[in-house]
Amino acid sequence: MQSGMPDNSHPARIDLQILATTDLHMNLFHEEEDGGRQGPLPSLARVATAIENQRKACKNTLLFDNGDFLQGTPLADFLAESAARKPDFLHPAIAAMNLVGYDAITLGNHDFAFGGDFLRKVLRKAHFSVSSANLSMERPERIRPSILLNREFSDRDGRNHLVRIGVIGLLPPQTPCWDRSLQSFMSVRDMAEAVGEEVSALRFEGLMRSSFSPIAASIPAITGAEWKTAQPLWPLCRASMR
Repeated sequence: MQSGMPDNSHPARIDLQILATTDLHMNLFHEEEDGGRQGPLPSLARVATAIENQRKACKNTLLFDNGDFLQGTPLADFLAESAARKPDFLHPAIAAMNLVGYDAITLGNHDFAFGGDFLRKVLRKAHFSVSSANLSMERPERIRPSILLNREFSDRDGRNHLVRIGVIGLLPPQTPCWDRSLQSFMSVRDMAEAVGEEVSALRFEGLMRSSFSPIAASIPAITGAEWKTAQPLWPLCRASMR
């Protein structure tokens, strides 16, 4: 992150809050219930209220999604079958995420469950950026290795500053092994190698200078075959930039 801050004897301090959702799996509506558990399932509709409250508490907020949002309910299966017949298709998950106001997302292995063509079609309507640094895919279109966001944030004295944020998303390298049908159009390489290249690319763009404050976000933690994820909404950190 780099901030266009004035050069004076009293450096500005900007408090930044980062929020992230993960594994929504097409649970969009709070009225859906699971007969095997008490109360409504977690959903984007429920999380949206928490996001709104967090934004009220801290105006300098970024919102990301860690992936696995397109697959997981009967509605998701139906939409994947019907979308091919609609040239101007707007997926309800994308419509909802546009409305909530995501800044950027990365992709999970389940987002490829309905094939590359479907994923490309769905992402065309997204109002947010998509990053997957270690993904190689035919015609990636909206999917980029890294993203450079430009945001205006206010410091503790109420002054506004342009802040540039580099975002790098990653996909589990095991994805094409978990579903071998994906190997026909995509491959996934080592996370560390991909991150190193994208950090260098962002540095080349002039993003990373002496004032750069790195924040790790939207990176799945993998231990062996187990993919450990966060809660549906989790404030990853609060960062102060001087």
